Amino acid sequence: MKTVSNIFNAIQGLNTVTTDIYGDFTVQAGAQEKAEDIRSEIRDYISADSLAAKILATATRFSEKQLRVIAYELDRNGYGKKLEEVTAAAAAREAYHKAAKSRRNAAKKQAKQAIEERAQANAAYTAGTEVEHAAFGKGVVKSNDGNTIVVAFENGEEKAFAAKFVRFA
Repeated sequence: MKTVSNIFNAIQGLNTVTTDIYGDFTVQAGAQEKAEDIRSEIRDYISADSLAAKILATATRFSEKQLRVIAYELDRNGYGKKLEEVTAAAAAREAYHKAAKSRRNAAKKQAKQAIEERAQANAAYTAGTEVEHAAFGKGVVKSNDGNTIVVAFENGEEKAFAAKFVRFA
């Protein structure tokens, strides 16, 4: 019975939504496409001589009773098993994406923590401290305001570095 209810809920999209636009009733395109997708999907699971096939062939909007007849026919012909497989696959995809998001969030948190640790470590570089940079060589810290470290290098260049990113040897 639960399977029939699941099928019934899945085929609710057969009934397209109508809206009133300036007195003319028009069917929303997205809902109509969804209804056609459902029709084509369930067509293989309905016997051509069944009442459900006649209902699908003659109606564009369905009563609850008609949808129940279609749902029972689909259940009898194995559509419930397919629906369960599709639902399980969707749940697996959702779990995969949720785990991936969790991994990304953990990596972001770890990167943010590393940046904060680097900024704290670089706070020790006060004016006059000798440092060595991998690309610019040896130099002396001119100032460190906690956010920016300014270094005068031996070649006469003066560079400003973001305290939370710079790495001195």
